[in-house]
Amino acid sequence: MAFLALLLHPWASGQAGLLPTLLSLYQVPAGDAAFVTRLAGLDEGLGRYALSTLFVLRQTEAGRLSYFLGHVSTSPSWAYHLVALVVKSPLPWLVLVLAGVLAAFIRAPLRARLLLFSGAAFLLASLAGPRIGVRHLIPVIVLVSAGAAAALGPVLLRRSPAVFVVALLLALSPLAFGRSVGRHGLVARLFAAPPLADSNLDWGQDLPRLADLASKRGIPAASLGVAYFGGDLPSFRIPGCLDLLESDAPLPRYVAVSRQLLLVGPQTALFAEGRPRAARVLAELKARNAAFVARAGDSIDLFEVPPPR
Repeated sequence: MAFLALLLHPWASGQAGLLPTLLSLYQVPAGDAAFVTRLAGLDEGLGRYALSTLFVLRQTEAGRLSYFLGHVSTSPSWAYHLVALVVKSPLPWLVLVLAGVLAAFIRAPLRARLLLFSGAAFLLASLAGPRIGVRHLIPVIVLVSAGAAAALGPVLLRRSPAVFVVALLLALSPLAFGRSVGRHGLVARLFAAPPLADSNLDWGQDLPRLADLASKRGIPAASLGVAYFGGDLPSFRIPGCLDLLESDAPLPRYVAVSRQLLLVGPQTALFAEGRPRAARVLAELKARNAAFVARAGDSIDLFEVPPPR
């Protein structure tokens, strides 16, 4: 516990006093809040770590609406994380990991097999966990990557140094990483409809991409309304835009909507007062036959709304 506090301290030391705001925002049960507050009295980082852990555990217990393979449910199929791992991973990573797993079955150091076994164990344990995003598989990704590298590296280096260098360059190239966690990989294009809704991109990553998209298309911020699902503020990222979950104003000419709201529904809005407003936005877009314009990143769709008849 002391070691964990030491690791978390650099991220929490500069934000003392933020915990009461986080407790109010995440609305954890009173017993959990009291435990987090006591723990934060020992160390702020430990308190925030406990808050995030308890929040995920309570969401898992209660169930959370999720979109998976065309269906919305509080308990999507156990295959959610398997599909998420495949469709959200870069193709070079998938190829190299598969090659490493095959090499481990044929001939590989014990450490490679132990790492791959640990990754598989974490993956099995995650199947019953919160099915809302691929970030819950990060331990799996780390262990499987390390295990595949330990299995594949010596084999390639022994048989063909040139192939080893090519594989290393591929693994370190922007094709294999350098993308936001949660963005779709090449495999996702094999699905006719979106395979799943992934909350990893709902922390503001695509709001700058939306701002860039609006700028390139000559859309002024005053003509842009945003119905955003996630942990960020559209008005902060795009000054002058209209936050449609905080206002009952008429829809402007252009409306950007998070795909979580489009795929799962307005009931997924984080705050109760935003849910009827999200429902109003979605209903009005449909009633006025708003035209799809473009997608910002992977998580925000931009529409053009025709004037009222």
